[in-house]
Amino acid sequence: MILEYDSHPDESLYAVGGYILKTFYETGKYKWDVLALHKAFQKKYPSKIKIPFHLFILGLDWLYLLNLVEMEKGKVKVKLTA
Repeated sequence: MILEYDSHPDESLYAVGGYILKTFYETGKYKWDVLALHKAFQKKYPSKIKIPFHLFILGLDWLYLLNLVEMEKGKVKVKLTA
């Protein structure tokens, strides 16, 4: 699950977390409601990867454990803005 080399490498938490961070940076918006972030994520990567909501949440959890995102007033906020 964390490293999914064989069958679906795009579904590893490393990859999902990277795609989530890329969504933050490419949109230029660093604070999102979770559902709005998921919708923007799906819009950004519609054909490349199909990530179900539960895996998206695990990706956010992974980023939280790495101290890259935080919750602020019910929204997800990225900590790295450079």
